[in-house]
Amino acid sequence: MTPLRTILAGTVALTAAVGLAPTPALAGPAVSAWSHQVDLDPDSCIARARKLMAGDGWTNIQSGRGDLIMADKGRLSGVVACLSDDLSENEATAAVVIAGGGDGEAAAAADQLHAQLVGS
Repeated sequence: MTPLRTILAGTVALTAAVGLAPTPALAGPAVSAWSHQVDLDPDSCIARARKLMAGDGWTNIQSGRGDLIMADKGRLSGVVACLSDDLSENEATAAVVIAGGGDGEAAAAADQLHAQLVGS
């Protein structure tokens, strides 16, 4: 059986490759994903995401390969990747996938992280 975190990491990479709309988009009843360009370099983007998630009760926060972090919050698992923008050293694309929970938990968590990380 493939671990959920492996699936989520692959989903983030695919999300970044196809370029989701900058607003949260539901991929299913228990999965929410979004991507958005941020005015931060990838390292600063990941540091900010880590700080926001830790302050919001996410636990088991771990670094993945490159500019990627994974964390859990109750029945939710989330992955944040901050991908380098080739045109500018001070911009990155934040790609986020949150899965699990029920009754819109993943969407609510994704919306909250989006508002905190990108300020909208």
